[in-house]
Amino acid sequence: MIQRRPLSRHARGFTLIEVLLVVVLIAVLMGVAVVSLNPEDPARRLLRAREQMQGQLALARVIAERDQLEIGVRLLPESWQFLRFRSTDRQWEIMADEPAFKVKPYTGMALSWQDADAKAVAASAERPGLTPDFLLMSSGEATPGIIRFDAINDGRGLQESLTLTDIGDAVPTESLKSNAPERASAYDTEAARAPR
Repeated sequence: MIQRRPLSRHARGFTLIEVLLVVVLIAVLMGVAVVSLNPEDPARRLLRAREQMQGQLALARVIAERDQLEIGVRLLPESWQFLRFRSTDRQWEIMADEPAFKVKPYTGMALSWQDADAKAVAASAERPGLTPDFLLMSSGEATPGIIRFDAINDGRGLQESLTLTDIGDAVPTESLKSNAPERASAYDTEAARAPR
């Protein structure tokens, strides 16, 4: 017959309270992780859209200069399209053959464009056909202005924006504001000199 020894204090295991405490802590940490990594969060969607457009604009600028093309960007309600100017028939066409310029729709987002010298913000829906909102030219120049990414149906008024300079750099608007005295652009100084 096998004799059982009484369990020592060190070999007893965990109490029910200790196990429940660990389960509750894990649940709280998982809840925080899910909320912070939520891909459906409108702020994250706007940031992702802005970063994707910023990268695509940098690539489009290089392609425009390298291939001597005029590239336009047409803003849609929840997405955007890159257009190429065909000099043969003087028409714009969608750059469907370039996989780097494919964009999935960002639901719940509205895009708008504001020229550097214009006071009002315009949406692309106002322009018929394949007309770009702004250009990246083969000479290295671009249409200066601001691209706004707004969250729709969100009470917080979330917004991201990119500033496109006249030399084709797309930078987050906040970084321009933080360096405003040292790095004011040409269109910022023209706007400041305009009569009010």
